Amino acid sequence: MWDVVWSWDGWHWIIVGIALVLLGLILADGVVGWLGVAAVFVGLIALVLPLPLQAQFAVYAFLALVLVYVARRILVLREIRGDPLRLNDRSRRLRGHVYPLSEPIINGVGRIRVDDFTWGVAGPDQPAGTLVQVTGHDGTLLTVKPPQD
Repeated sequence: MWDVVWSWDGWHWIIVGIALVLLGLILADGVVGWLGVAAVFVGLIALVLPLPLQAQFAVYAFLALVLVYVARRILVLREIRGDPLRLNDRSRRLRGHVYPLSEPIINGVGRIRVDDFTWGVAGPDQPAGTLVQVTGHDGTLLTVKPPQD
C-alpha cells in the first residue's frame, strides 16, 4: 500500500486537482476550486521537476494558501466596489441608475428594461420612453422618479 503513496507523481496531482475543481463547481465553493487549481499546478511542476513527495506537499500547501488568499482578496475588493455578487441583491444594485420606460407608467405602475430583463416599476404617471431614476424597491416593484439633472 505504501508503494502507491510513495510513487505519487504529477498525474496523480492533476487528476486530484481536476476532481477538486469539478467539486468546487458543483458545490459553488471557491475554496475547493482553488485547492484544485493548486493541485494541478503541483502536478505540472512534478512532471517537470522530480520532487520528493514531501516537497510536493510543501509546494501544494504554499500554493493553496496563496491562491485562496488572493481569491478572497479579489472577492472582498469586488464587494467593496459593489460588483454583483448575489442575484438576490439586484434590485438594490439598480438604485440610482436611470433607464427609459419600456411601458408607460399608468395609475402608478409601468415597466423598464434592464439588460434582457423587464422590471415592474411604481412611480408618478409617465409616457413610455421617459427616463426615470430607480430610487428603491417595494416588494417586487422598483420605485422610480424623474431623474435629477
